[in-house]
Amino acid sequence: MEDFGQEEVLLLAMLYRRRKRRRIRRRRMWVRSIFVQRSQQGEFHRLLQEMRLSDPKSHFIYLRMSKGTFDKLLTKVEPFLAGSRHYSSDSQRLEITPAERLAITIRYLATGNSQVSLAFSFRVAKSTVCKILQQTCKAIWEALQPEYVKAPTNE
Repeated sequence: MEDFGQEEVLLLAMLYRRRKRRRIRRRRMWVRSIFVQRSQQGEFHRLLQEMRLSDPKSHFIYLRMSKGTFDKLLTKVEPFLAGSRHYSSDSQRLEITPAERLAITIRYLATGNSQVSLAFSFRVAKSTVCKILQQTCKAIWEALQPEYVKAPTNE
């Protein structure tokens, strides 16, 4: 086995440095700055709570259901959402509550807004909105199906 010459050692050192720099550059931003203030400026924590407290008509227009209906649906769906935890992209990693997940889903179903639009207005990542919609729709089905959809019979 030959000993490495000075040139080979320098080349290996340069390659090592280049790879290390590439690794550093590839790191993605963990949190977008607009998501940091989700609990203070997001639609759920600000607009929706204000409508719930002082303007039930606007709440109905916004979610296409009354506050009472939303709360009743949340009570039925919440046990099915308990296992699926989502966290916001902010530095404290605040959990996205079942109420917030249901609001995102109902807003999507009621308006047909894009998932990107919902992500910005509720201040959560687009991929998180996608997962929330899938899991919450499944939870709504599991919660309401036994009560509202009869199983087919052979008769």
